[in-house]
Amino acid sequence: MFKRIVDYCEAINISPPKHPHFDIRKFEDNMPTVIGEMKPFRHEFYAIAIKAEGDGIVVSGHHAQFPQGATVFFNSPFQILS
Repeated sequence: MFKRIVDYCEAINISPPKHPHFDIRKFEDNMPTVIGEMKPFRHEFYAIAIKAEGDGIVVSGHHAQFPQGATVFFNSPFQILS
């Protein structure tokens, strides 16, 4: 379980956020270093991600199939993700 955004960033091997309680960045900036697959985990913060293009798989709770094209992901604290 990740209590802080900085702990999550460290675990997925991306640079720490510029602010300890808020982070905004482009996914493509993370791609050179991010861990591509993780065991299921939880975090204690809200996360919002906007996918404008590209592909990949996100598992959020019991959802694994997301529509193609632009998608917005909302993750509340304590959901199981991978």
